[in-house]
Amino acid sequence: MMKKILVLLILCSLAVWAQPTEEVHNQLRAMKDQCVKSLNAGDFDSVIQFADEEILFTAMDARQAHGRGELKSYLEKMTKGPDKVVEGFQTEVEVDRLTKLYGPDFGVASGTSLSHYKLTVGSEKKKKNR
Repeated sequence: MMKKILVLLILCSLAVWAQPTEEVHNQLRAMKDQCVKSLNAGDFDSVIQFADEEILFTAMDARQAHGRGELKSYLEKMTKGPDKVVEGFQTEVEVDRLTKLYGPDFGVASGTSLSHYKLTVGSEKKKKNR
């Protein structure tokens, strides 16, 4: 009897997990839109909360940040204070397709970003990333 209950629970879990709903994708779209809005406003805390605690970030200048704290420090160093390099930036994000879900709390998405940077030296740059 226990085996039957266990198999039934596993099958029910797989059925729910295997059928991503439009609601899940709408929630992911809303999260992406909020992250872009927060990033453009310089609210790094609102974005970094979604990063893994052990994130390894490599910036365009080849500097690396390990963990959320170092990532926040790097972003603030580049955009805030008397020694900042970036006066301001705006970014747009486009996803290629729906997120591939691998469980109830893990998925992979791909896409591009187009960012416009205004540097403190007076120049401006546009950068497309993948």
